[in-house]
Amino acid sequence: MITKLKSVVLLVHDQEEALNFFTQKLGFELHTDAKFGEDNRWLTVSVPGQKNIEIALERARTTQAKATVGKQMTGGTSLLGFYTKNIKKDVESFKRNGVEIVGDIVEMPVGKFMVFKDLYGNQFYLHEEN
Repeated sequence: MITKLKSVVLLVHDQEEALNFFTQKLGFELHTDAKFGEDNRWLTVSVPGQKNIEIALERARTTQAKATVGKQMTGGTSLLGFYTKNIKKDVESFKRNGVEIVGDIVEMPVGKFMVFKDLYGNQFYLHEEN
């Protein structure tokens, strides 16, 4: 029986570039950096204080995987969502760090939301609960 979520794989062109984006621009922490086999690397980041769920920054190797980078969620919806305690502060930080913001903060009955993109164009959302 499945008991919990462990990781989500995000296809990237360059693992170092993606690691820099997530740690330097978004404030994530390096979780695991392990080389194995021939030219393989298990590289993951996590939200500070939440080590039990990792985002694996997996280098796209095949033609099909390379074509998928930046398009892992289609139809105008977000790949992943994250909670924040202060959405306005995070948006200001993201803007200073050159993160692409999609639209404005939207207020809904369950809280405030905003959408941003990673370095390849995947969309994510940030949610501040009421």
